[in-house]
Amino acid sequence: MSDLPHFPFTRLAGSNPAPENAELRHRCPISQVELFDKKKAWLFTKHADCCRILGGQDFSADRRQDGYPEIHGGGKVAALASEPTFVNLDDPAHFLQRNRIQPFFEKTAIDRLRPFIQSIVDQALDQMISEGCSSPVDLIHKLAAPIPTLTVYHMLGIPEEDMGKLAFDSEVRNSTSRNAAENSNTNLQGYMKELTERKRISPGDDLISELIDQYHHGIGTLAEISSLAYLVLVAGNAAVINSIALGILTLQQHPDQLAELIANPGLAPQVVDEIFRYQTTSALNCRRVALKDVVIGGQKIKKGEGAELEIVFATLYKRLPNLKIAIPLDQLKYTPPTQNIGILELPVIW
Repeated sequence: MSDLPHFPFTRLAGSNPAPENAELRHRCPISQVELFDKKKAWLFTKHADCCRILGGQDFSADRRQDGYPEIHGGGKVAALASEPTFVNLDDPAHFLQRNRIQPFFEKTAIDRLRPFIQSIVDQALDQMISEGCSSPVDLIHKLAAPIPTLTVYHMLGIPEEDMGKLAFDSEVRNSTSRNAAENSNTNLQGYMKELTERKRISPGDDLISELIDQYHHGIGTLAEISSLAYLVLVAGNAAVINSIALGILTLQQHPDQLAELIANPGLAPQVVDEIFRYQTTSALNCRRVALKDVVIGGQKIKKGEGAELEIVFATLYKRLPNLKIAIPLDQLKYTPPTQNIGILELPVIW
């Protein structure tokens, strides 16, 4: 039996990182760990080393590469089941594919979305306030989940009649057993293939239709388009839901800074920046595999070895300045301790 620590580590409580991270950062910042399948990978815990790996050309993000460190069963099968997107591609393919959707996420495009986002935030809060809080209200169900979900649906041009089934599969994908999650994942990928074909025949004013227009000009494939649409759906949804929920929790834990935000809603952009820094919702996604022998921080890594929101906050506390979490913080329900950090329910009163 291996004496190496098993990765991913288990969080002991709530949103706090696993203690092994800090321990290894001080004692052995580059160390080997054992994965679920008994394979070994190198774990880097220092900022400078991570920046070199993530920004250099000696390591690959491509999950199809031999030695890529998967952290659960089925990861490699899933990676081979569909066209890879830019998050799992290396340059120049990464750069070319990312640039195809980047205009939709630049400041000018997001500014155009602000009225839409503001309207759905206002509608969600209107409904919450009208229903009242005679009993605690789950803020994730009422606010944190609908905002990014409806925004992504709008960007992708998803028809209203499809939203219910899509929302169900998205929720199952994020919160239940692995078998159910994999089935929902397959459903979502199949839906995006179907929607891509529908928009090829009848395009609209949305991200998928723009990618199809590029396809008609010889850029990309239909398989790439459906994979990119799937990526926007799942990556642009769960991470934002978790960031909103964890951001509200963090503000409740720091009442002095919450009071500053309530007194000056213009601080919301800085609050968002700090929450993204403080609460890492995708800490397990920065995995790479060495493309050649390379030395990082004095440690030789061999080829094939693995290495491991502004409108919402400003409007929420303007409308509900007395918002409070309704249960003791140690009773909050979190995602499983070996997964990326997220809150499953956030009961509140005001």
